Parts: sequence; C-alpha cells; structure tokens
Amino acid sequence: MKILVRPFCLKRHHRRQKWCFVSGVDKEEEKMSRKLILPLLLLSLCLPVFGQTMGDQSSAGFNNARTYTNNDLAGVRPPLRLFQTISLTGVTNANSVAVFENQFLVGQPGSPVNYKMFSRGGNTLWTQDVFGTGGSFRYVPALGGSLVILGGESTTSVKAVKISDGTVLWSDQVGNANGRFPAVTDNLAIYAGSDRIVARTLAGSVFWQQAVTTAATAIAVRDDSLYFLSRDRTLRAVNLMTGALKWAPVLNVASDGASLVASEKYLFVNDPAGGIVAAFSAATGQLAWNQIVNLPGTFATGPALALAYGRLYVFRANNGSGRAAISAYDADTGEAIWVVREHGEGLSHAFIADNAIYYYHGNEDIRVRDAATGTLIWSIPDTRITALTAANGELVALRPNAIDIYQPTNEIFMPHMANGAGQTTLIMLSNTGSQPATADVEFFKEDGGHLSVPLRSFGTQFEVQVTIPPNSSTAVQTLDQGGNLVSGWVRVGSTVPLHGTTNFQYSEQQDIVREAGVADAVAIGAANIFVSVGGGFNAGVAMANPTEQDAEVTLRLLNNSGIEVGSQTMTLESGGHVARFINEMFTSQVGSAFEGTLAVETDVPLAITAIRTKGGIQISSFPIGQAVR
Repeated sequence: MKILVRPFCLKRHHRRQKWCFVSGVDKEEEKMSRKLILPLLLLSLCLPVFGQTMGDQSSAGFNNARTYTNNDLAGVRPPLRLFQTISLTGVTNANSVAVFENQFLVGQPGSPVNYKMFSRGGNTLWTQDVFGTGGSFRYVPALGGSLVILGGESTTSVKAVKISDGTVLWSDQVGNANGRFPAVTDNLAIYAGSDRIVARTLAGSVFWQQAVTTAATAIAVRDDSLYFLSRDRTLRAVNLMTGALKWAPVLNVASDGASLVASEKYLFVNDPAGGIVAAFSAATGQLAWNQIVNLPGTFATGPALALAYGRLYVFRANNGSGRAAISAYDADTGEAIWVVREHGEGLSHAFIADNAIYYYHGNEDIRVRDAATGTLIWSIPDTRITALTAANGELVALRPNAIDIYQPTNEIFMPHMANGAGQTTLIMLSNTGSQPATADVEFFKEDGGHLSVPLRSFGTQFEVQVTIPPNSSTAVQTLDQGGNLVSGWVRVGSTVPLHGTTNFQYSEQQDIVREAGVADAVAIGAANIFVSVGGGFNAGVAMANPTEQDAEVTLRLLNNSGIEVGSQTMTLESGGHVARFINEMFTSQVGSAFEGTLAVETDVPLAITAIRTKGGIQISSFPIGQAVR
C-alpha cells in the first residue's frame, strides 16, 4: 500500500415564501411503539451524559447536537502542510470519511453502497455493503462505543457493525437513509429512514420507534432531547428516554436539505426553500427569533449552519450574486455581526475547530478563516475534495480514491529581507518554551525560488538549521560583501513555536548607522497600513506569499477621510515576494506629500510588513492592521 509523505514546497435562487409556524398535535403521531427494557437498563439510559464518545465527525456534526464545532480539537490552526497521502485500494468515488483513532472509515455510493475501514498505512481492515441503487447517495456514519452505524437506500438500510472488525451486530429496514445522518450516544443508537425513526440500545433492542416520513436531514440530539424534521416540513422534539413528544410539533418549518443545530437553550433551523434561518426555544418549541429572512441564493449543504463561541454561522454556496458567503450572527438575538464573500460560488463541508472556520470552496480550495472576524488565514488548492473533517490534531481531506492528511506546522514568516549595498538583515529567533527547538531558516527570491545569501558563520546558503535551547534565543545575520542589493523573504519552520524579529540594518563604512526592527508576520487575507510621504519620508510595503497558490491582490489607497483615491491589482505567485515604496505604487495620487491608508485585500493569505524610511533608509516600522484574533 502506497503512502506518500510530502515535504513543504512552494512552487440558483430560492423560491421566496413566507415562513409560518403553526403548533398542532396529531394524535396519531403520539402513538409510538415502545419495547420495555429492564428497569436497570432504563435507569442507565436516564443518565444525563450524552454525546458521541469517539470519532465525532465534522461532516456528521462533531457531536450529536450537530453544532459542527469540535471543541476538543486544539492546535490545528494554520499554517497547514500536506503530511501524508493514503491511497484507498478498491475505492473510486468516496464521499464520506469518519475517523476512529488512526483508522479511516470511507463510504462510497453505488450498487451496493460500500464502506471500507482503512488503517493509517492504507491497508483495508474490513468492508461492508449496504443496499444501494447506484444513484446519488450521501450518508455519514456515526461512531460510538464499539460500533458504527452504516446506512443505505432500502431493503436492509441500516447496519450496526463492530468498529474493530466490521462484524454485523444488528440491522434494520427503515427506508431510504440518504441524507439522514444518525447519532450514537453513550447508550443509544438513533437513526432514521424515509419510513421510521428508531432508538435502539447499542446491543440492538428497540427502545422506541415512530413511523414517520422523515425529511432527508440529519437528526440532532442534545441532552435528553431528539430533534428531527419530517417530509411535510414539521419540526418535532422527542424525549429521548420515552419517545414522547416534548412539545407540540411546529408546522411549516423546513424539509429536505435543512440543517438542525441544538444547544441547551435553542434549536436552530434553516429552510432551504425559503432562505430563512430561525431559532426555537429548546424548552417550549416557541419561535425565539427569525430575523434572518429572505437570504438570497442557495444554502450550503453539509452543513448550512454551525454554532460556536455564542455565534451562529450561516454558510451559503451562492449569495445570489455568484459568490459563496459566510455570515456570523448573535445566537441569542439573530443580529448580524459580519459577513464575508468568496470570489466565486460553491461552499461545502464546513466546520469549526480551534477558533477557525474550515470549508471547501468552489471545487478549488480548502479555506480557513478566523472565527471571530471572518478574516482569511489559510488556503490549500485542491480540485477533488469530497469530504472534509478534522481529528487527532490533523485536517483530513477526502478525495475520490485517497485521503490527504494535513498537519499544522510551526512556521513564522519574515516578509522582507535585504542584503547588499550597505544593507544587511539580522533575523532573531526566540524560544520561550521549555523544550529545545530546531529551526530551518529558508531564504526565498522574488519569484519564489531559493535565494542564496552570505551568512555569518554559515557561508553562502539558501537554508540553514539552528538549535535554540529552552528559554533562549539565537540570530542569523546576513553579510554585505559589496555586491548589489538583493531582496526576498524568509520562512522559519521549527519543531516548537518560535517568535521572530527582523532587524533591517544600514551601514556606512562597516558601521551600522540606521536600523529598524519588525516582528514576524502571520498570513492574512486583508490588512491596512498607515502611510505617510513627504519631507524625505516614505513608506515601503513588502508582501510574501507562503502558500501553494498564486494570489490575486487588490491594493486601495485611501486618504485621511477614508475615501479611495486609487487602486490597482497584481498577481503574487506562490512563494513570491514584492517590495515597493508607496509613491512607486501610486505615483500620481501620492505626489510629493500624502497621508492616508493602504488597504490590502487578497484571495490567498499573504505575509505583509511595512517600513518607514527617510532618504531611502529605514528608520522604523509601520504597524499592520489585521482583523485576526
């Protein structure tokens, strides 16, 4: 089985309708079949702790409440680099992946629907088939305890199998399970098909069941409550312990393709047919708010909603203007906080982890945004992604026949360095941790190729490795050997997190007469910089592209009143670098004197820095305004 380990390298509108909510109880709906369980078992099922104990998946909701937020996953923020590719033998059109420890359960539609469990090494551990017609089918299994719930289209449409070896423990026929993602709690497996919704003990005994034509949506479980939608657009809440209705069904809410997100206080629902998002009281079913109405375009699928940090995030594949969009709202009031738009349509597989929003955009790239502000912080090009999740501190990207695993890396960027014609650059690295650090310091040219630079103690190199003891620091110094000025940028990758500072030094007769220090930069998709020109002063701006995508950059010059007086666009290739003075970028607008702001917007995150100069020589740095928390 082939495993590839790769190092880092650079080079439709909605039909508008009024959404009405009508409460009413259908007596027939209250007739649920229940099977009595031993009192001891019933007592155990009444325990208050519910939630998948392992393998919570982003595409399945990360938890049974379908919040699409992995609160247990930390340290997975960018930068992210491809670490491993696992080839999936016998798989050609995979569209779901669930991670259990270091094993990967991959599902692919077809006739039959096929599930295979793969090891980290790419070996097939077991395989199971569930009836399928060969058409479009989407189902994300639920893992819990020692079993996993698999789904199919009809006949035996649900199977519970052992995670360890794929042995079938029990099965059921509930109608088409397409789009109806199940849930596994500590004691129950809850699943739905087009004919019924069922709660079973993990051993396979039916605890309760209800005959209902369910909508093709994932169910949501929170504490002792189960929430689901029926095909007739009715929202139901059921007591998970008894199968009884918690409150009167709410009519005309949503149907196929909707997302349900449950919190202790609210149940959030979107209606794909009406462009509406609303919150219902989890205790009473009463409408809490529905201020998000008439959203144009098309909601994203899998999912359209996510809940985290007191905010409700809404994902749209098309905002009505041909652009994907993400909006953040106050979860208690529905008030808008911010919205960001992509450069094209298409958005899927969204989830939130470690204060960042992950999603697949436009069949082009995996995108990562800061959850607090929506600012773009990373982008990975890939035109073949069919599912996206995160587990074990890694980002897992499924392709039709392979899994790509991305790992977070300890990287810092120095967007500019200069050497020659009196200029040198001092790169200072600080290790504030308790473990020693090994760091690779790489120098890159304007076009992204490696740049060989004369270095003190190392000779002329494009990459050097340094070791930094705990709570210590070190420096890498370029040497001016009398040649022409060369410039580029620096990337530092290390075994533990480091902090870096770049000192730009100017010497006359080998004595340093001017220098300016700049802290290391993070990659961001938007920034603004105060600029001032006049009396010999100028502002220099440098940008480096540390990603594997070319960046389309828009530069806008604003005066002190915030009015745009000039703009231009440019392309900065992968690994590329550019450094210019502000009066070179906007010659006529700046003239001999100007004060204002340079606003930078880019479709790929860049590392940016700015220097204040006098007579062409650096004297201080300019702060970079960036909306990342």
